[in-house]
Amino acid sequence: MPAKKKINTKKTKPVKARAKKVQTKKSIKKTRVKKPITKKTRVKKSTGNKKPATRRRRKNLIVVWDERCFFVHNGPALGSLADLSCWLSTADPENFKYHLADGRNDFADWIKYVLGDKSCAGKIKKTRTPAGMYKIISRHLKENYV
Repeated sequence: MPAKKKINTKKTKPVKARAKKVQTKKSIKKTRVKKPITKKTRVKKSTGNKKPATRRRRKNLIVVWDERCFFVHNGPALGSLADLSCWLSTADPENFKYHLADGRNDFADWIKYVLGDKSCAGKIKKTRTPAGMYKIISRHLKENYV
C-alpha cells in the first residue's frame, strides 16, 4: 500500500508585498589618467663598515709545473695567475703581442683550460693591452683567491 501524504492544514497569514525602491544607476564615464614617464633611479646604499651577510668561498691559487706552465715567447715560464700578473706589470710589448696574434689569446686559453678559471678567462679574452690584463687579473686575485 502506498504511503499517504500529509496535507498541511494549518492556515498561514497572507504575506504583504513590500514596495521595493528601485535605484537607477547613473552612467559614469571612466577615463584613464596618463601617468608621466619618469626615469628609474637607483638609490645608493651606504656600505659603511658592514660585513656582507654571506661570504664567498675563496679558492686556492692553482700553481702548475713543467709542461703545463705558460711559456712566454723569449721570456720566463709562468705557473700561476700571480706569476702572470707580475710578468704583465713589466711585459715587453713585442712578447705580449706575439701571444695575441691572429685573433687568438693564449693567456685566456691557458687560464681557462689549464688553470680552470673560466670567469677570469672570459674577462681576459676581451682585453688587448698588458695594463688592462694586469688590472683584471689583480682584481680577480684579490676577490677570489686566498
